[in-house]
Amino acid sequence: MAGERILDAGCGAGYYSRHLLACGVNVCSTDLSLSMARETARRLHVPAFVSNLEQLPISTTFDAVLCAGALEFCGDPAAAITGMARLIAPHGRLVLMLPADGLGGRFYRRYHARNGLDIKLFSRDWLSETARSSGMNLTQLAGAGFNHVARCTLS
Repeated sequence: MAGERILDAGCGAGYYSRHLLACGVNVCSTDLSLSMARETARRLHVPAFVSNLEQLPISTTFDAVLCAGALEFCGDPAAAITGMARLIAPHGRLVLMLPADGLGGRFYRRYHARNGLDIKLFSRDWLSETARSSGMNLTQLAGAGFNHVARCTLS
């Protein structure tokens, strides 16, 4: 993993970006929030920009794209996955962490609803079909509590 180029898509305050940097990864970060992207860039000294995941304005490719805890807030998660897939270099991967459509996910949705947010939950079938229609293979899928953790590679 050291030396790889990884995009932290939906970086928030840079939690995963910080851990990736500690592994020797070259990180680029993006978030919908200007303040979050600026804070990540300032604190971690990484390139960071503002964008929604459905319309990532990047022309370079990455060894991996990590999207952990952001897809459920997208207006069109399938478009976001397709957009992230086009940024993956040959033999690269897309790693997703997203809330499962199950009891734990429904509690997570209820928590966000209290703050006026309507989040999406995802089924295994949706993940598999969306990966396939985005030109990727779903190579790993595991449940971690109320989340799915998925790894996709280009077809």
